[in-house]
Amino acid sequence: MAAFHAAQVADRSHREVVGPLLPGAGPNGLVSFRGAIIAEWGDVDRPEMCFSVTKTVLSAVAGAAFDRGLLPDVHAPVETTVDLPLHLGPELTWHHLLQQTSGWAGQLWGKPAYADVQSLRDGGSATYAAPGSEWAYNDVRVNLLALALTALWRR
Repeated sequence: MAAFHAAQVADRSHREVVGPLLPGAGPNGLVSFRGAIIAEWGDVDRPEMCFSVTKTVLSAVAGAAFDRGLLPDVHAPVETTVDLPLHLGPELTWHHLLQQTSGWAGQLWGKPAYADVQSLRDGGSATYAAPGSEWAYNDVRVNLLALALTALWRR
């Protein structure tokens, strides 16, 4: 994992990892249905890096927030819905964060959006773009969604 990460960010600034970087140890998983485990493989007790599945989990968390009335309007500005320690602007909505079209160019945990190499690979902008104007696979912006959902749920 460390070698893969180093290769991904070799030509970028802000290369340091925030948080753990765990080694991969092969496939593992568990499927449950109505509380019963119906399939299991590998070491399911070992923490695993999840990367892109984060977006799926966050969309499920946002859906649960919508169902519970915590997020009644996905087109509402994020800033008017939750209290965050940064300025997003009144035009940035939950819809933009969920669709990866936020265009946000701020900084989280010392990592600016422009340092995310994924944005450049997919034709998106690593700098500010008007919300809704372009799509970018950008992990810093997905982290912003995670932070906003954490604030929305207050946990």
